[in-house]
Amino acid sequence: GTDDDFEFHLFGERFRRQPEAFKWIVNQSQVVVHHDEERASYLKNLARCHVVLSTSKHEFQGLAILDGIQQGLIPIVPDALSYVEMYPKQYRYPTFPSLLANLNHIKNNWTQLYSEFRPIQTELLSRFSASTIRDHWDLVMNELRIQG
Repeated sequence: GTDDDFEFHLFGERFRRQPEAFKWIVNQSQVVVHHDEERASYLKNLARCHVVLSTSKHEFQGLAILDGIQQGLIPIVPDALSYVEMYPKQYRYPTFPSLLANLNHIKNNWTQLYSEFRPIQTELLSRFSASTIRDHWDLVMNELRIQG
């Protein structure tokens, strides 16, 4: 694909106060903005994407990233997040300038990145599934009963 084939989809709330840079970003031709969508529409539009990118400075669970992974998207997350241990190093970036430096690599190699990610996707999702967490919780509770 060409540069014209590559789009950024921006999901999330519409805030009254926005940085000037954000206003510029959302007016670019390669940026598709999705504000305040219903869940079904959000997931449908998310599934059209290839990469889910977090630029958050802090986020406890990264639910939007997990939504993206469930839809088959490659996650790219900052090292600064509280859930950094969930993602292998190749899907994290240490600083925003390093992300910017790697965006062309991501854009030009997403099919390779995707094929490398597929086996990891299943493991990431299953590690935090309700049944896995429930089984782990049961083990911890049984251990506490034995010790108590």
